[in-house]
Amino acid sequence: MTTGSASRAWTFFSLIGLGAWIAAVVVVSINTDPASDSKAPLRTAAVGGAIFFGMMFAAVGIGMRRARWKGTTALYDQLATHDIDRDALKAANRGTSTIGYAYLAFGVLTTGIMLAAVWFADDDITSNLVMIVSVLLVIWLAFMIYAFRKVFVSSNVMFGPLGLAVTQMPVYVPSSAGGGTLAGSMTYEGMRHGRHTSIVHTTGGSVTHLEGPIHASKATNTPNQMAALTGQPITCWRKVKVQVDADGVTVARRGNGAGKWFLHDLLLAERAAGV
Repeated sequence: MTTGSASRAWTFFSLIGLGAWIAAVVVVSINTDPASDSKAPLRTAAVGGAIFFGMMFAAVGIGMRRARWKGTTALYDQLATHDIDRDALKAANRGTSTIGYAYLAFGVLTTGIMLAAVWFADDDITSNLVMIVSVLLVIWLAFMIYAFRKVFVSSNVMFGPLGLAVTQMPVYVPSSAGGGTLAGSMTYEGMRHGRHTSIVHTTGGSVTHLEGPIHASKATNTPNQMAALTGQPITCWRKVKVQVDADGVTVARRGNGAGKWFLHDLLLAERAAGV
Protein backbone atom coordinates (compact mmCIF):
# COMPACT_ATOMS: atom_id res chain seq x y z
CA MET A 1 0.00 0.00 0.00
CA THR A 2 1.42 3.40 -0.98
CA THR A 3 1.68 6.34 1.40
CA GLY A 4 -1.19 8.14 -0.33
CA SER A 5 -3.54 5.15 -0.33
CA ALA A 6 -2.68 4.38 3.30
CA SER A 7 -3.52 7.96 4.26
CA ARG A 8 -6.85 7.81 2.44
CA ALA A 9 -7.69 4.47 4.04
CA TRP A 10 -6.84 5.89 7.48
CA THR A 11 -9.15 8.86 6.89
CA PHE A 12 -11.95 6.66 5.53
CA PHE A 13 -11.94 4.20 8.42
CA SER A 14 -11.60 7.02 10.96
CA LEU A 15 -14.74 8.69 9.61
CA ILE A 16 -16.61 5.38 9.49
CA GLY A 17 -15.53 4.58 13.05
CA LEU A 18 -16.54 7.97 14.40
CA GLY A 19 -19.88 7.76 12.62
CA ALA A 20 -20.59 4.29 14.03
CA TRP A 21 -19.56 5.42 17.52
CA ILE A 22 -21.85 8.45 17.49
CA ALA A 23 -24.71 6.48 15.93
CA ALA A 24 -24.49 3.81 18.64
CA VAL A 25 -24.70 6.42 21.39
CA VAL A 26 -27.67 8.12 19.72
CA VAL A 27 -29.55 4.84 19.22
CA VAL A 28 -29.03 3.77 22.84
CA SER A 29 -30.07 7.23 24.08
CA ILE A 30 -33.31 7.12 22.09
CA ASN A 31 -34.23 3.57 23.11
CA THR A 32 -33.32 3.74 26.80
CA ASP A 33 -35.57 5.05 29.54
CA PRO A 34 -33.47 7.49 31.60
CA ALA A 35 -35.45 6.60 34.72
CA SER A 36 -34.47 2.92 34.50
CA ASP A 37 -30.90 3.23 33.22
CA SER A 38 -29.58 6.76 32.98
CA LYS A 39 -25.98 5.65 32.44
CA ALA A 40 -26.60 3.42 29.40
CA PRO A 41 -25.59 6.13 26.86
CA LEU A 42 -22.41 6.85 28.83
CA ARG A 43 -21.46 3.18 28.99
CA THR A 44 -22.12 2.91 25.26
CA ALA A 45 -19.90 5.93 24.66
CA ALA A 46 -17.15 4.36 26.78
CA VAL A 47 -17.34 1.00 25.00
CA GLY A 48 -17.47 2.66 21.59
CA GLY A 49 -14.49 4.83 22.50
CA ALA A 50 -12.55 1.78 23.68
CA ILE A 51 -13.19 0.00 20.37
CA PHE A 52 -12.46 3.08 18.24
CA PHE A 53 -9.30 4.16 20.01
CA GLY A 54 -8.18 0.57 20.46
CA MET A 55 -8.23 0.06 16.70
CA MET A 56 -6.51 3.41 16.13
CA PHE A 57 -3.73 2.70 18.61
CA ALA A 58 -3.28 -0.80 17.19
CA ALA A 59 -2.93 0.66 13.68
CA VAL A 60 -0.38 3.18 14.92
CA GLY A 61 1.61 0.45 16.66
CA ILE A 62 1.64 -1.72 13.54
CA GLY A 63 2.64 1.28 11.43
CA MET A 64 5.48 2.14 13.80
CA ARG A 65 6.80 -1.40 13.60
CA ARG A 66 6.63 -1.51 9.81
CA ALA A 67 8.17 1.95 9.42
CA ARG A 68 11.02 1.33 11.84
CA TRP A 69 14.25 2.43 10.22
CA LYS A 70 17.24 0.17 10.89
CA GLY A 71 19.81 2.40 9.20
CA THR A 72 21.27 -0.52 7.26
CA THR A 73 19.47 -0.15 3.95
CA ALA A 74 21.28 -0.17 0.63
CA LEU A 75 20.21 3.44 0.09
CA TYR A 76 21.72 4.50 3.41
CA ASP A 77 24.97 2.76 2.49
CA GLN A 78 24.92 4.44 -0.92
CA LEU A 79 24.52 7.93 0.56
CA ALA A 80 26.96 7.54 3.47
CA THR A 81 30.02 9.79 3.23
CA HIS A 82 31.62 8.58 6.50
CA ASP A 83 32.29 5.20 8.06
CA ILE A 84 29.23 3.38 9.41
CA ASP A 85 29.24 1.86 12.90
CA ARG A 86 26.56 -0.83 12.58
CA ASP A 87 26.40 -1.60 16.30
CA ALA A 88 25.96 2.09 17.18
CA LEU A 89 23.20 2.42 14.58
CA LYS A 90 21.31 -0.57 15.98
CA ALA A 91 21.55 0.80 19.51
CA ALA A 92 20.37 4.24 18.41
CA ASN A 93 17.44 2.75 16.51
CA ARG A 94 16.39 0.69 19.52
CA GLY A 95 16.46 3.83 21.67
CA THR A 96 14.26 5.89 19.38
CA SER A 97 11.86 2.98 18.86
CA THR A 98 11.50 2.59 22.63
CA ILE A 99 10.60 6.27 22.96
CA GLY A 100 7.99 5.91 20.22
CA TYR A 101 6.38 2.97 21.95
CA ALA A 102 6.46 4.87 25.26
CA TYR A 103 4.49 7.69 23.61
CA LEU A 104 2.01 5.11 22.35
CA ALA A 105 1.68 3.46 25.76
CA PHE A 106 1.06 6.82 27.42
CA GLY A 107 -1.69 7.57 24.92
CA VAL A 108 -3.32 4.20 25.52
CA LEU A 109 -3.13 4.60 29.32
CA THR A 110 -4.52 8.14 29.53
CA THR A 111 -7.26 7.41 26.99
CA GLY A 112 -8.24 4.30 28.93
CA ILE A 113 -8.47 6.25 32.19
CA MET A 114 -10.64 8.95 30.65
CA LEU A 115 -12.95 6.35 29.11
CA ALA A 116 -13.20 4.68 32.51
CA ALA A 117 -14.34 8.00 33.95
CA VAL A 118 -17.06 8.16 31.30
CA TRP A 119 -18.12 4.57 32.07
CA PHE A 120 -18.49 5.05 35.82
CA ALA A 121 -19.88 8.61 35.63
CA ASP A 122 -19.29 8.95 39.36
CA ASP A 123 -17.93 12.18 40.85
CA ASP A 124 -15.67 10.47 43.40
CA ILE A 125 -14.27 7.96 40.93
CA THR A 126 -13.79 10.65 38.28
CA SER A 127 -11.95 12.85 40.79
CA ASN A 128 -9.56 10.01 41.62
CA LEU A 129 -8.99 9.22 37.95
CA VAL A 130 -8.25 12.87 37.19
CA MET A 131 -5.67 12.87 39.98
CA ILE A 132 -4.04 9.79 38.47
CA VAL A 133 -3.90 11.46 35.05
CA SER A 134 -2.36 14.58 36.64
CA VAL A 135 0.41 12.48 38.20
CA LEU A 136 0.98 10.71 34.89
CA LEU A 137 1.33 14.08 33.14
CA VAL A 138 4.05 15.16 35.59
CA ILE A 139 5.88 11.88 35.00
CA TRP A 140 5.40 12.34 31.27
CA LEU A 141 6.91 15.83 31.27
CA ALA A 142 9.99 14.46 33.06
CA PHE A 143 10.19 11.64 30.52
CA MET A 144 9.99 14.12 27.65
CA ILE A 145 13.18 15.82 28.85
CA TYR A 146 14.93 12.45 28.75
CA ALA A 147 13.33 11.60 25.39
CA PHE A 148 14.49 14.81 23.71
CA ARG A 149 18.05 14.23 24.91
CA LYS A 150 17.94 10.61 23.73
CA VAL A 151 16.55 11.58 20.34
CA PHE A 152 19.27 14.23 19.97
CA VAL A 153 22.05 11.73 20.65
CA SER A 154 20.49 8.94 18.58
CA SER A 155 19.80 11.25 15.64
CA ASN A 156 23.42 12.36 15.52
CA VAL A 157 24.51 8.72 15.49
CA MET A 158 22.11 7.95 12.63
CA PHE A 159 22.92 11.03 10.56
CA GLY A 160 26.65 11.15 11.32
CA PRO A 161 27.62 8.78 8.47
CA LEU A 162 25.70 11.06 6.13
CA GLY A 163 27.82 14.04 7.16
CA LEU A 164 24.88 15.68 8.96
CA ALA A 165 24.16 16.66 12.56
CA VAL A 166 21.18 17.93 14.54
CA THR A 167 21.12 21.73 14.67
CA GLN A 168 17.55 22.32 15.87
CA MET A 169 14.88 20.34 17.72
CA PRO A 170 11.20 21.09 18.29
CA VAL A 171 10.20 22.42 21.71
CA TYR A 172 7.21 21.47 23.84
CA VAL A 173 4.81 24.39 24.33
CA PRO A 174 2.29 23.86 27.17
CA SER A 175 -1.31 24.88 26.54
CA SER A 176 -3.39 26.92 28.98
CA ALA A 177 -6.22 24.41 28.41
CA GLY A 178 -3.98 21.51 29.36
CA GLY A 179 -1.48 19.41 27.46
CA GLY A 180 0.56 21.14 24.79
CA THR A 181 2.05 20.90 21.32
CA LEU A 182 5.44 20.60 19.67
CA ALA A 183 6.62 23.78 17.96
CA GLY A 184 9.54 24.21 15.60
CA SER A 185 11.32 21.62 13.50
CA MET A 186 13.84 18.81 13.59
CA THR A 187 16.72 20.13 11.49
CA TYR A 188 19.89 18.43 10.29
CA GLU A 189 22.72 20.25 8.56
CA GLY A 190 26.20 19.56 7.24
CA MET A 191 28.51 19.54 4.23
CA ARG A 192 28.06 16.88 1.58
CA HIS A 193 30.14 16.83 -1.59
CA GLY A 194 31.12 20.46 -1.07
CA ARG A 195 27.55 21.69 -0.65
CA HIS A 196 25.83 22.85 2.51
CA THR A 197 22.92 20.46 3.00
CA SER A 198 19.93 20.80 5.31
CA ILE A 199 16.97 18.54 6.07
CA VAL A 200 14.03 20.04 7.96
CA HIS A 201 11.23 17.89 9.38
CA THR A 202 7.95 19.38 10.63
CA THR A 203 4.55 17.90 11.37
CA GLY A 204 3.34 18.99 7.95
CA GLY A 205 6.19 17.71 5.81
CA SER A 206 9.91 17.84 5.15
CA VAL A 207 12.26 20.02 3.10
CA THR A 208 15.68 18.97 1.86
CA HIS A 209 17.91 21.75 0.50
CA LEU A 210 21.31 21.75 -1.20
CA GLU A 211 22.95 25.16 -1.48
CA GLY A 212 25.06 26.35 -4.36
CA PRO A 213 24.70 27.10 -8.08
CA ILE A 214 23.36 24.33 -10.29
CA HIS A 215 25.10 24.17 -13.65
CA ALA A 216 23.04 21.41 -15.24
CA SER A 217 19.98 19.92 -13.58
CA LYS A 218 17.93 16.93 -14.67
CA ALA A 219 14.16 17.08 -15.24
CA THR A 220 12.34 16.35 -11.97
CA ASN A 221 8.82 17.67 -12.54
CA THR A 222 6.87 14.42 -12.32
CA PRO A 223 7.02 11.22 -10.24
CA ASN A 224 8.07 9.36 -13.41
CA GLN A 225 11.05 11.67 -13.92
CA MET A 226 12.00 11.42 -10.24
CA ALA A 227 11.87 7.64 -10.41
CA ALA A 228 13.98 7.59 -13.57
CA LEU A 229 16.56 9.93 -12.04
CA THR A 230 16.94 8.08 -8.74
CA GLY A 231 16.23 4.48 -9.68
CA GLN A 232 13.66 4.34 -6.87
CA PRO A 233 10.02 3.21 -7.43
CA ILE A 234 7.52 5.77 -8.65
CA THR A 235 5.44 5.16 -5.49
CA CYS A 236 8.18 6.95 -3.51
CA TRP A 237 7.49 10.27 -5.18
CA ARG A 238 3.92 11.18 -4.31
CA LYS A 239 3.40 14.69 -2.92
CA VAL A 240 6.98 15.68 -3.80
CA LYS A 241 8.07 18.87 -5.55
CA VAL A 242 11.54 19.88 -6.69
CA GLN A 243 12.70 23.45 -7.19
CA VAL A 244 16.01 24.24 -8.88
CA ASP A 245 17.21 27.85 -8.91
CA ALA A 246 20.24 30.06 -8.25
CA ASP A 247 20.17 29.14 -4.55
CA GLY A 248 20.39 25.41 -5.15
CA VAL A 249 17.98 22.47 -5.09
CA THR A 250 14.99 22.13 -2.78
CA VAL A 251 12.97 18.92 -2.41
CA ALA A 252 9.71 19.44 -0.52
CA ARG A 253 7.49 16.55 0.55
CA ARG A 254 4.04 17.04 2.09
CA GLY A 255 2.53 14.81 4.75
CA ASN A 256 2.80 13.98 8.43
CA GLY A 257 5.09 11.00 7.77
CA ALA A 258 7.31 12.77 5.24
CA GLY A 259 10.37 12.52 7.46
CA LYS A 260 10.74 8.78 6.95
CA TRP A 261 11.57 9.45 3.28
CA PHE A 262 14.63 11.58 4.08
CA LEU A 263 17.05 9.21 2.32
CA HIS A 264 15.00 9.27 -0.87
CA ASP A 265 14.66 13.06 -0.80
CA LEU A 266 18.39 13.50 -0.20
CA LEU A 267 19.16 11.18 -3.12
CA LEU A 268 16.74 13.07 -5.37
CA ALA A 269 18.18 16.48 -4.43
CA GLU A 270 21.73 15.35 -5.14
CA ARG A 271 20.78 13.69 -8.41
CA ALA A 272 18.96 16.86 -9.50
CA ALA A 273 22.09 18.85 -8.61
CA GLY A 274 24.26 16.50 -10.65
CA VAL A 275 26.20 15.20 -7.63
